[in-house]
Amino acid sequence: MCIDPAAFRTVIDGVGRPHGVAAVVEYASIEERSARGVPTQCPYCDVRQRRQLGYEVRPSHPGLHPRTRQGRS
Repeated sequence: MCIDPAAFRTVIDGVGRPHGVAAVVEYASIEERSARGVPTQCPYCDVRQRRQLGYEVRPSHPGLHPRTRQGRS
């Protein structure tokens, strides 16, 4: 399962802290998480999860296409 790290943040005394610091987790609001677009799961993780759950994966699903690196041919 993929976890969106933007969906939560470590908060100590109301101040966000970097990853690896043990503290209480405070979930970011949907407004914060969707400020740069709709939150989505990585297409490759989505294919894996759909297969694990027995859901249909359409042949046109973007997670079935090979990954390409920009700047390479």
